[in-house]
Amino acid sequence: MTTEIDESAWVLVKYVGTERAIHYLTVIPAGVFDWTTNNLKALRLARREDGDALARIIDDAEAVEEHGWYSPSNQTPKDQP
Repeated sequence: MTTEIDESAWVLVKYVGTERAIHYLTVIPAGVFDWTTNNLKALRLARREDGDALARIIDDAEAVEEHGWYSPSNQTPKDQP
């Protein structure tokens, strides 16, 4: 698999359950903040300081982390070298 990241952003996360499953802050269609396990639906912030400011408002946010996404065209199938 290629290591070239197509997009990166800052996201707010919280860890749920004994397995500490990662959940990402998102905005649902009603315009309300919610949590999702789908990183593609994460609210993406361009600057760390924006994430830090939002984390002060979202009580259950545990961290602001940089996350990267790959486009499907940049991924090598697992059965190919």
